[in-house]
Amino acid sequence: MKKNVLVLALIALLIVVPMICFAEATDQDTPDYQSSVTQTLDAQITPFYTYTSSVTATLSFSNGKANCSGSVTPSGTDSVSLTVTLYKKNGSSWNAITSWSGSSTGGHQASAGGSISVEDGTYKVKTAGNVGNGKEKPTKSITRTK
Repeated sequence: MKKNVLVLALIALLIVVPMICFAEATDQDTPDYQSSVTQTLDAQITPFYTYTSSVTATLSFSNGKANCSGSVTPSGTDSVSLTVTLYKKNGSSWNAITSWSGSSTGGHQASAGGSISVEDGTYKVKTAGNVGNGKEKPTKSITRTK
């Protein structure tokens, strides 16, 4: 009899404990929990670069012009070159409008950019760098609508 009671108690534990754990896990599946986790993860996702300290890309509009700039800063004394390109969205594709280039040596920041007249539409600026003659190719882009 004692053996039967012990077996029944063990079976009950094997059934009840997973049910409690499942109930607690499903509380985290609510939309509010998921959206806050997604927002937190999206905000924290940034590329890790070994030879690059920072990469920037900026795009703003004023007086009918797109103001574009970008920079790349090496983490050491490597040389840096970069190209900052302005694209306009055309349907599902991006067409390059113009680009600017810059470079630096001795571990200094390289930057480039300029302004150009644009019509209404969706634009993207992409900074594409080259640190240490190919050691690393950092990129960053930003998209805005005028």
